[in-house]
Amino acid sequence: MDQLKFGFEGRLLRVNTNEADQTVGNYSFGRGFTQGLNPLAASATAGDAFASFLLGLGTGTHTRFFKVLSTQNYYWGFYLADDFKVSSKLTLNLGLRYELETPRTER
Repeated sequence: MDQLKFGFEGRLLRVNTNEADQTVGNYSFGRGFTQGLNPLAASATAGDAFASFLLGLGTGTHTRFFKVLSTQNYYWGFYLADDFKVSSKLTLNLGLRYELETPRTER
């Protein structure tokens, strides 16, 4: 007696990414560049961080790209299987499966 089995699986996979942390950046300005004639000689009372900002002399920068991304792709899987009883001691289980996953596209 044959037992025919078949099936299908379909998926729509969607990914939404929103990276909006510090989109304008994080900048720091120290007083080391404006502390006098010799910027290598540290002083606890000399220099001004705002003056370094006005000169455009920053001490650290952290920027991040603003990214909003929405993608999707499809997955399809089909299968067909059958049991063939050749004799009382031998049964063949044969099957075929096909899977297809499409590349991601922007929505």
